Amino acid sequence: MHEETGEPPGVDHLLERLGTVKSGSACVYVNKLANVDLGVLRELIGTTYRHMTTQVVESLQAHRNL
Repeated sequence: MHEETGEPPGVDHLLERLGTVKSGSACVYVNKLANVDLGVLRELIGTTYRHMTTQVVESLQAHRNL
């Protein structure tokens, strides 16, 4: 992930529970959905989405206040 946005808390734990995947700096590679816990995948997507949108809103507010 980009240094300025950081990684959401708990992502490492979710990746451990996700199943057979490979992960890069900001990507998760899934070869077969059958090898992945879809509930954990939903949680990972939701957590990451909330974190990123919060970071964007905070960044826009900070720039507006300059």
